[in-house]
Amino acid sequence: MEELTNVERLKARRKRVKLLMFMGTALLVTIILFSMMMNTIHKIQGAGRVINYTGMVRGASQRLIKKEFTGVRGDADIARLDEIMGGLKHGESTYKITPIMNEYYREKLEVLVSEWDTLKEHIRVYRENPETELLLFEKSELFFTHADQAVDAAESYSESLASRLLVYEILLILMLTVILFVLFIQIIGEVKLNKKLNAIAYIDPNTGLPNRRSCEHELSKGEIFGVNDAACCFMFDLNNLKEVNDTLGHSYGDLLISSFATILHRAAPKGMFVGRIAGDEFMGILRNTTEEEIRTFIELLRSEQIALESNPTNYSISISYALGYAFSKEYQNSSLRKLLDVADMEMYKDKKRYKETKEA
Repeated sequence: MEELTNVERLKARRKRVKLLMFMGTALLVTIILFSMMMNTIHKIQGAGRVINYTGMVRGASQRLIKKEFTGVRGDADIARLDEIMGGLKHGESTYKITPIMNEYYREKLEVLVSEWDTLKEHIRVYRENPETELLLFEKSELFFTHADQAVDAAESYSESLASRLLVYEILLILMLTVILFVLFIQIIGEVKLNKKLNAIAYIDPNTGLPNRRSCEHELSKGEIFGVNDAACCFMFDLNNLKEVNDTLGHSYGDLLISSFATILHRAAPKGMFVGRIAGDEFMGILRNTTEEEIRTFIELLRSEQIALESNPTNYSISISYALGYAFSKEYQNSSLRKLLDVADMEMYKDKKRYKETKEA
């Protein structure tokens, strides 16, 4: 029994080690995915600012040209646009712009920066020669077109980041689902193992019946049987165990014990508790019973004994047992333990009669 318990515990320990290895790997993957998600979110936020400021450049350039055409110099606007363009390209500005390093966007931005320098030069020429108004207008329209293309490139980059973020989210959800599933399976396994170990702890390995611990647990329920209750406690003791051990050996003694446990289990009515309380002592508890059912059980146990002795595979071992019982109808307001004590005394009386008969 102890060896079986140790094997089960060893298997459980190995499973826990594997679980820890899996959980460590899963946790590392989860952290990496979460970090990639946060980094992507940061990039999306940065791309959003780039889109806003690139669009601002597009609109501000048109307002600048309108001012110039009305004779209002837009030097302040030019300085502001210079700072924004520098932030879009290098990220160094008071606008806290995080530059986008996407190759396609960078190509469009380089063209836009170049066109901005060209537009500023045509503004200077226009101020000196208003007759170049049409040329300045054409350059402003060209700049607007390139700014529009840069905005589109930034938006495409932001959309690709959003798609990537969705993939990370799906992977993270799958990873968390797997972790929760594995934990659930582990918990179920632990519960089953604990039930199995508890069952093993309460079962006698030689007979398969409840052991002494289980018998004590049954007796400790604190039941008191009154007028309307009916319960019967039994005590059994093998008469010839020492003789079998001395003449045939302890292995045959174990066979005698297991054989009696078999016939006791077969004869017990449904719902009856039978267990091995000591070496060759067994007990039984029959609740909600009648005197007729008690007699039937005792007779059936005797029949099982005779059937076993007549079976040629029992190695010629004869089973003899002493029996005592106490019916709660005869002992009002008694507990199971009190009934068992009475049954124990009755069993010793039966054992004494057996010895006297054998010696006569």
